[in-house]
Amino acid sequence: MARTRHRSRVFPDPDERRSIRNDEPWTIADSWNQHLAAMAQLYQTVNRESSVSERIINLRKQLEDAIELLSSVEDAGATVSPAHTNRLRSFVTAIDTFADEEGL
Repeated sequence: MARTRHRSRVFPDPDERRSIRNDEPWTIADSWNQHLAAMAQLYQTVNRESSVSERIINLRKQLEDAIELLSSVEDAGATVSPAHTNRLRSFVTAIDTFADEEGL
């Protein structure tokens, strides 16, 4: 993914992209650190002044964007495990179920 046209969307940190482009081995710890940093960055984007409904809509949009990005990366020739997309779709379904049950 770091070598596709989507690299800056998938890996916004230029140091990570440089490391991957240089073919330095990326360990499981590197993957977890990247994941945790991305989750922390996502958390910072949550508008605490917004309603629960607005937060749900925003989260759902971000998940749909992630599904679309994975599809684009796969179309660009990268191998993507179907498990990643399936997990995101399951999360969207869970959010939809929550919103329906709560009347949001």
